Amino acid sequence: MPVRSATLAKKFPDLRICLDTGFFIALCDPRDATERRAKADNCYSDWVSKRNRFEFVVLWPVLHETLSTRFTSNPQILGQFQRCMLSLRKHQSLIFLDDVEYREKCLDMLMTPEIQRRFSLVDLVLREVMCDPNVKIDALFSFNPRDFTDICRKRHLSLLPY
Repeated sequence: MPVRSATLAKKFPDLRICLDTGFFIALCDPRDATERRAKADNCYSDWVSKRNRFEFVVLWPVLHETLSTRFTSNPQILGQFQRCMLSLRKHQSLIFLDDVEYREKCLDMLMTPEIQRRFSLVDLVLREVMCDPNVKIDALFSFNPRDFTDICRKRHLSLLPY
């Protein structure tokens, strides 16, 4: 069952939240939908108010997708992203996961004609990391629940912000 971000620190004091690209876009880009922005802001604000109560896991493909030309060419958006990342890094609440082995596997998967459902390379890497029982992840923050619901159920991960 999904957990609302307002109760994250109470229910899971050492929660590890894996972040999808939509989190950063919603948090940093004022042009993003108001409802999505509020949900990302709520999660980030919950972390700010409860410093070091939970950690954010970021995969390199998510950063590549986030830091697009549109994102980096706007000083306001890039500035907000920088402030967020600096704060998370300063408080040691940011984990950059080594995802090389997952990226290679996922690229091979995309090259297979038999694959039934097509996901982006970023989503495939996220899915593979979430399937790995050796990786400690308690929740995924994504605005694309359809792409991750099956894995979240299988691994008993919370899907935020839903």
